[in-house]
Amino acid sequence: MIEGRELCIEAAETVIARVGQGAGATVAFIGPPGSGRTTMTAIAAGLAARDGFRVARSGVSYGPNVPYGALLAALASGSMPLLDLDDLAAGSDASVVPEIAAHLRRLAADGPIAIVIDDVDGADPQSASAVRQGAPMLADVPVLWLLAAQRPGDPLPSDCRTIPLEPLDDDAVQRLATALGVPDALDPVRSSRLTNRQPRQLNALFRGLLDELPAAAGEPSGESVPVRLRHDLAGRLLVLPEDTQLLLALASLLGTRFTVGVAAAALGWPAEAVQRRAQALIADGLLVPDGDCLLFPHEFVRAAAQDEFPRVLLRSLRRRLLTLPDLQDRDDPGVTAVLAVAEAGDVDTVRLLDRAATELSKTRPAESAQLLRRAVELAPPAWSRRFALARRAVFALSRSGDLSGARLVAEREQTRSGWDADAAAILHLQLSEVIGQQSFARAVWHADAGLAAGPTSRSTEAALRAHRLVNLALAGRSEKSLAELPRALALLDQGVDDAAASAVLLAASYVRTLVCDWSGALAMADRAEMLARRLGGKHRHWVAVTWLPLLLSRVGALDAALAEIDRGAAEAVRRSDVTFGRQLRLARSKVLLDGGRLAAALATADAALAEVEGAQMDNIAAATAGVAFCRAALAIGDPEQVRRATERVRSMTRDDSVLVRSMGWWIESITADGVGQAERAAQLLGEAIAPYAFAGSEMPEMQFAEPADAPTMLRIARRGGRTDIATRVLDLAETRAKINHEVPLFVAVALHCRGLYDEDIDTIGRAIDVLRPVGRTLALVNALQDVAALESSPARAIAALDEALALALAAGAERPAARIRRHLRDLGVRRPRAILGPEADSHHTGGRLTRAERDVVRLVVDGATNREVAAALSLSPHTVSTHLRHAFAKLGVTSRAELAVALREQTETGGDTTPS
Repeated sequence: MIEGRELCIEAAETVIARVGQGAGATVAFIGPPGSGRTTMTAIAAGLAARDGFRVARSGVSYGPNVPYGALLAALASGSMPLLDLDDLAAGSDASVVPEIAAHLRRLAADGPIAIVIDDVDGADPQSASAVRQGAPMLADVPVLWLLAAQRPGDPLPSDCRTIPLEPLDDDAVQRLATALGVPDALDPVRSSRLTNRQPRQLNALFRGLLDELPAAAGEPSGESVPVRLRHDLAGRLLVLPEDTQLLLALASLLGTRFTVGVAAAALGWPAEAVQRRAQALIADGLLVPDGDCLLFPHEFVRAAAQDEFPRVLLRSLRRRLLTLPDLQDRDDPGVTAVLAVAEAGDVDTVRLLDRAATELSKTRPAESAQLLRRAVELAPPAWSRRFALARRAVFALSRSGDLSGARLVAEREQTRSGWDADAAAILHLQLSEVIGQQSFARAVWHADAGLAAGPTSRSTEAALRAHRLVNLALAGRSEKSLAELPRALALLDQGVDDAAASAVLLAASYVRTLVCDWSGALAMADRAEMLARRLGGKHRHWVAVTWLPLLLSRVGALDAALAEIDRGAAEAVRRSDVTFGRQLRLARSKVLLDGGRLAAALATADAALAEVEGAQMDNIAAATAGVAFCRAALAIGDPEQVRRATERVRSMTRDDSVLVRSMGWWIESITADGVGQAERAAQLLGEAIAPYAFAGSEMPEMQFAEPADAPTMLRIARRGGRTDIATRVLDLAETRAKINHEVPLFVAVALHCRGLYDEDIDTIGRAIDVLRPVGRTLALVNALQDVAALESSPARAIAALDEALALALAAGAERPAARIRRHLRDLGVRRPRAILGPEADSHHTGGRLTRAERDVVRLVVDGATNREVAAALSLSPHTVSTHLRHAFAKLGVTSRAELAVALREQTETGGDTTPS
């Protein structure tokens, strides 16, 4: 969105027009992080492309340590690179810039050029120096440098035109809020005072406010406000004058609203002095008036005040408030929190907090959990109800998404003396559950500690062994997990309760997949889920939330998987269970990817991972969603998303977990194979596979990958000369299909692998027949391409590729579609995307142009300029430019001439092109 940046765009258009007339120029968008610098360079690049510029920009950042990385990435990337690195003569640093400048001068003789470098002040020094030197060398030719920087001056060229991205004004803030759907009742202009009014912070604030607004009427809770915004607010609080800080600290303890008179009585100040300081806080947007009362604009402001001001100050103020009798009778949860000022051991206050937490548990679970946490802190060490209270607090904190708080309470209680063996074991069990969302190895340690605590109930032992089994496997110790499975299953016949039995069955389900027994795993997961439902969803470990839908998806039951996620999501909303809902959103991204819904998978994974990172979670569900994000981004091919995926993959390969590292290596292997690095792709595949080989009669499953990935693995191994890996992948696929012969997906995968291995087109054809009704779009696309590669008949190869292309476009898989088009061109066929086809549905364009884009394309092909098209269609020139840019991207063309050819070919052939 560009609300408030219209003048900046006009300034950029003026420079672009001047460069189009033959003069070189440099434009830099200047602003702090979040001001929209990257967006503005993208818009400016689009405007230049509209006016006939060849635009060079990179979607990959090489960081500050690769000499000339930023510059060469921009010049050598994209579908029409300006520079072939092989043409760059080897020489000293001193010769690189003149050589590149000379090359750009020659290119500019054929038409204007735009070069985009984002975050230039964070680029490598050589690139920054090259821009400073190169721009003046090209001042007399139509070369436009589009830069983004945090501040003017070095490293920008001296004659650079800077366009500052100032904070948005009230009108722009209101327009942005309206575009995002923020209701006027939330007063977005007033709320915006909590930010520096830059687009990213405003987007974060408004989306957070929308997320925290309940379906029913009520005030937002502030739980979804981004961490960065909280930090910005904390900085503002700490620079307030000391007496103003004192008033704000008191206000944070008074709950939802208070009067000047109450504050004056508590502080011992004249009412006028309180009123004066309150007005300053109102002007700063930190308090708002409401009749005779004052209140915080949003709950997160009050929370920030309590987090940032010194504890000793808050304690002193709480004690003062306890002396005001009129506060004692108010039925206000905020005042209940104020009463948590008693010294440790005050049982009356502990009981009060416990009662308040129970009342709030259904409507405000996060606040309820924090009250329980405070109650545990105050409870006497020897109090008979302390253990039950601590156990409730850990459960409530975990459910509300406060994993750090849950872990802290459990660890503190676990170190206390006096617990019996079962109580100590249960605390270790809770720690295993919580820490399993951050560290598999530590979760195993706590399960072991719980088992070593002494004689416990069979149910406690069973639950501990279940967590141990799962986390052993996730930590890369599959043999150990398999060896201990019989002992855990034996406990099912020894009178364990339903919660423990469900946990054991769930663990057994996961462990059986380690040896390819997916059918047995599904049967055990169904039994575990049946018991969990009988319990009303209580005591469910986080794996239970995601495992069944992921298991259903992996065996090809995509609709059932999504139905299971929807059922769980509804339950999470009813229970106000933040962690439960978060895990389901992570799982949904993977299921959407499996179903070939790439755009939805990318968006869902992106949002869910942002949630997870804010909660400091790092478990298998998060890693699975990370894989979904990366693979969807790579398939769609958007440069910015590919850059982010590349960064995420690199972080995965450095993870402490063997499983997560293998996931990262596997995605890197796919990426390397896609750019023709066959040997490196095979090497990375070998790294991913290495941890998944152990002795025994059963075939070990490769946990890091989807079973349907086997044909891709085999293809990569063969291309890279690793016949040993290819043979192992084939054996695994065929073993999996034999064990799970009733699962069509596994049968198809085995046939596909066998056909690839033997180069047998008929066997791959049988795999395609089995795959078609399964719903695995991308797996079917791969199989059709493999058939085409082996097909001796050009006509049959073209038919297979046409089907693959249609499926890839429907899924939004632009990169596979590009490869298929290249294969078709090798066969003498050109397949531009449909221009004049029927209007696409509202959910997915399938590669077709919208009606508005088609109208623009027709007029442009007839020779109209953008401004003429805008006048004819009653649109703004910017809207026309946007439609044209989208049309170029969808049709795979880079100029108006190519657009005309594509339209002519389609018109002559009735909607598509055929072999010449």
